[in-house]
Amino acid sequence: MSFVSSLYERVRSTQVVRDGAIVFAASMVLNVGAVVFHAIVSRKLGVAAYGALYAIVSLVLLAGLPASIVNTVVAKFAAEFRALHDDAHVRALTLTVCKVFSAGVLIYVVGGVALAGAIGAFLHVSYGAVVLAALMAGALVLVFALRGIAQGTQDFRGLAEAFVMDGGLKATLGAVLATAKLGLAGGIFGFFAGTILSGVYTMWRVWRRYGRAPHADFRVDVSRVLATTAAASSLSASSAILSFGDVVMVKHFFTAHDAGVYAAASLAGKILLFMVGFAPMVLIPKAAYSHARRENALPALSGAMLMVFVLSGVGLLGFLVAGKAILHVLVGPQFVEAAPLLPTYGLAMALLGVTTVVASYAIALHRFAFSLPLVVLAVGEIVAIGFYHPTLFGVVTILVTGNALALVAVSIASLRPSHEER
Repeated sequence: MSFVSSLYERVRSTQVVRDGAIVFAASMVLNVGAVVFHAIVSRKLGVAAYGALYAIVSLVLLAGLPASIVNTVVAKFAAEFRALHDDAHVRALTLTVCKVFSAGVLIYVVGGVALAGAIGAFLHVSYGAVVLAALMAGALVLVFALRGIAQGTQDFRGLAEAFVMDGGLKATLGAVLATAKLGLAGGIFGFFAGTILSGVYTMWRVWRRYGRAPHADFRVDVSRVLATTAAASSLSASSAILSFGDVVMVKHFFTAHDAGVYAAASLAGKILLFMVGFAPMVLIPKAAYSHARRENALPALSGAMLMVFVLSGVGLLGFLVAGKAILHVLVGPQFVEAAPLLPTYGLAMALLGVTTVVASYAIALHRFAFSLPLVVLAVGEIVAIGFYHPTLFGVVTILVTGNALALVAVSIASLRPSHEER
């Protein structure tokens, strides 16, 4: 009871659960908005037109992958400036982000123009659609960088409002634009219009708060930025491999039917991963803030872990007692054969979710020893599936084992103080 009471006091004192609940609810609105967009647009456009739009949206999200890395790095340094009550450098960081990533948008557009012919021919879409997709990808990186400032300064209310705006506009304005006979361009802009407008809103909130701060030259330790970027990149790359690498391997080694069954289990199981994806958004700024003030950052980790455990536990219970019903609603009755795989696959995703939280905590505290073990284990998991894949359940078992080993390795490396802390 004393341990439970101590854990409760830590959680309550850091307000991680309260802020996490706000961001979680808003992120769910964002996800639902995207689902509603796809549900409306797919029915209105038809198979061929929707297939082209989905391919372009996927291309934008793929090209915008640096956004998650940028978001983590910006949030960490914004949190450190806030911990020092250095509003001048938060203002300087904001201006730097706008300048650098606005230039980045131009670079994306130039790249899109250069590659539009080849990409358009490969995807069977117009030259202009590819250029517009490049513009959206660059804008996505800029918006995520601005959201990093909101995260780092712990404006979780503003961040939540941006998520709700993004999701709401996807389901309303986005769906209207995508189905208004504006062609593929209408669909592309419709899907990302909410993201762009929410970025404008985030910028307005940040500038209203820090725009009148004293002028300061933006100076930062380049080696710290590079080290943080490398660690965030290793986490993003490893998470991508551990999330999607198994699906690719199964598609290669198994029949089309088995691959379809496995894909259904993977799609449903990743619900757990998406449910806890908000936790690092709250954890990184809070842990970095405490660390910069030389305070104990473990309460922030405890609160984030508590939320992840509760949500994962509820999800796993749902997979155990209602796996067929979940699959029926999500992908249709023809995929209920995946139900036996679902609890185990869900466990693998829950382990990956916890690993991401622990690694995010390490990044916040400038501890990067986890990077190499995580990458090695991620690649090793895929290699293991390549060598041993007797059944679909055998693949899922490797997934659980690999993710459990990754969690152990990352925890050992992350909870050990770095040289600069000793």
